[in-house]
Amino acid sequence: MPVTVDNMHKKVSIRGFTSIELIIVISLLAILGVVVAARVTMTRSETANITAVDQAVAYIQYAQMRAMANRGTGVVGHTLSIAFEGSTNVYLCNNTTPCNSGAAFETLKLPADASVGTQTFTFNTLGGMDKPGNPTVSVGGKTITVYTITGKVAVPLCANISETLSPKKFRL
Repeated sequence: MPVTVDNMHKKVSIRGFTSIELIIVISLLAILGVVVAARVTMTRSETANITAVDQAVAYIQYAQMRAMANRGTGVVGHTLSIAFEGSTNVYLCNNTTPCNSGAAFETLKLPADASVGTQTFTFNTLGGMDKPGNPTVSVGGKTITVYTITGKVAVPLCANISETLSPKKFRL
């Protein structure tokens, strides 16, 4: 609200912010700064683990899609395996047991600082898996589960919630 001052018979209007308005704006900027600083200060290993989980989900779905692409080729019993061997290398193999670096037709890489478990997923031409149970692999501190019959890939976002994710939807 403008304040008028009688200055030598002239009315001069003085405008400005009240102290309450300034306190509110400074408080909001401080809260915003704390939130942004918390998101920016993630360590290199945390960032690598988040990226590794995202890439691992994408690689598993890629292997599943490649296996399903073989459905129209007329090859009976054709499978495609993806193997996580505890390192940052992920191997794709055709109809081979075991799937490892020597049998791989393609090697994919996860971030160097990521923690990776050991597991092999073998997909049939329908996109499912023939072995019982729902196999899991630990990547970046998260457990990735692949459901045997449907081939869905699930990553728990927190302790009690599990959501089926695609690589484009995955965010922490």
